[in-house]
Amino acid sequence: MKPFRFEVEGVPSFDLNPNSRAHFRKKIAAKQKLSEAFYEGICVAFADQQGTEFEFPWSRVAIWVDWKHSFHIKPDADNALAMLKAGFDELAKNGVITDDRHAIYPPITFERVAKGEERLIVTVSEAREGECPMCGTLCGGDG
Repeated sequence: MKPFRFEVEGVPSFDLNPNSRAHFRKKIAAKQKLSEAFYEGICVAFADQQGTEFEFPWSRVAIWVDWKHSFHIKPDADNALAMLKAGFDELAKNGVITDDRHAIYPPITFERVAKGEERLIVTVSEAREGECPMCGTLCGGDG
C-alpha cells in the first residue's frame, strides 16, 4: 500500500520540549503554530496526490518522521517525538488516521541541514489486518 507523505516547513519550537520551562501561553502558541504547519503540509499533500486512491481514515499505521534540523546538537529522540504530538493530532483531525493513540512511531531520523532549510518529512503507512505497519509483512494478526 502506498504511504501518505508530506512536508512541514521549519521545526517545532523548543517551547514544546517536555524539558522546557516555557510559560503555558508560549506552549499553547507553539502548539497552535505546529498544528497549523502540519495542516498546511497535509493540505498540500492532498492537492499533490489528488489522483492517488487513498481510502482514509487509516487505523493501523506507522508514522515515520525525518527531522531536518540546523541545531548543533541532535535533538533527543523521545523528546522530539513528544514535541510533535500536536502535529500528530492534526492527522486525526483531518481524517488521515482514525486516532494517533494506536499508531506505531519508529525511531525519528535526524539530519543536520543549513539554517533556513529546516523541515519535517512525515510518512504515514497503513497496514491491513495481520500486517506489520512498519514493514508490511504478515505478523500473525486476526486476518
